[in-house]
Amino acid sequence: MLFLVVTDVIWWKAYLLQFVLPALLGNVTGGLALVAALGHAQVIGGKEE
Repeated sequence: MLFLVVTDVIWWKAYLLQFVLPALLGNVTGGLALVAALGHAQVIGGKEE
């Protein structure tokens, strides 16, 4: 996709809005969910009953 931007087939704005921004938001959301789930599992796993 970046090749298309460098060769002026598509604009930088289209590249940022249609590829970079969704990828960034997806990675941030997925990473936060993964860290939250692992942290929650550690807390639940460490409880003594």
